[in-house]
Amino acid sequence: MSGCLDCLAAATSSPAPWAHTLRGVGMVAGAVVAELEVFGALSKAQLVPAVLSRKLTHIFCGVGTALLLATFPAQFWPARLAVSSVLFAFMGVFAWIAEMKQEDYALLPGFVRGKVDRMVVNMCRSGSRRELATGTWYYSYIISLAIVLFWTSPVNAVVFGSLFVGDGLADPIGRTLGGLFKRPGDDLGPLQYRVLGFGTKSLPGSLGFFLTSYFSSLAFARFYQSQ
Repeated sequence: MSGCLDCLAAATSSPAPWAHTLRGVGMVAGAVVAELEVFGALSKAQLVPAVLSRKLTHIFCGVGTALLLATFPAQFWPARLAVSSVLFAFMGVFAWIAEMKQEDYALLPGFVRGKVDRMVVNMCRSGSRRELATGTWYYSYIISLAIVLFWTSPVNAVVFGSLFVGDGLADPIGRTLGGLFKRPGDDLGPLQYRVLGFGTKSLPGSLGFFLTSYFSSLAFARFYQSQ
């Protein structure tokens, strides 16, 4: 125990970990904002379908954040808290905007409303601001919690691979291949199924999730091991 405290004291007494942490936080925040802007612009210009744009945002924001963890000082708890704080800040903004009344939302500067509307198009399936307080909020919460608890451990290699890549690719794979062999008028095709209240799933989408999660988890584990 005393050895751990000595390591922490040595780390916090040096200015280098704090500088690396601030640089890393800036890179994470900048990367997330840039990716939201890029895919939001592509979706608004109808260069990329909104459904695909949402998933690309999902994948690139997550993978970018996960890879940038390597820029932070190792074994430095303030770095974990700093990254999670940025994600919690995003969550707070999502919740605040989602619950705003329309008349209050209309009072926001046009520049801010434009950014929010682009984010809604890019991240919300229903096109409603309230969705920012549901799926997007929980997504950020899970990521921030996993970062605090596991950082770059093998557990997070699996979490990141499954949440960012596997979940991100399962939907477009399922949409593309899941409806094959479906006859007109049928509720479900031979490759589709439903589980409780989770909507229509497909065998290609589920298999795609498993394979992409597996191989991306191995890639994350190898990447973190090499750092």
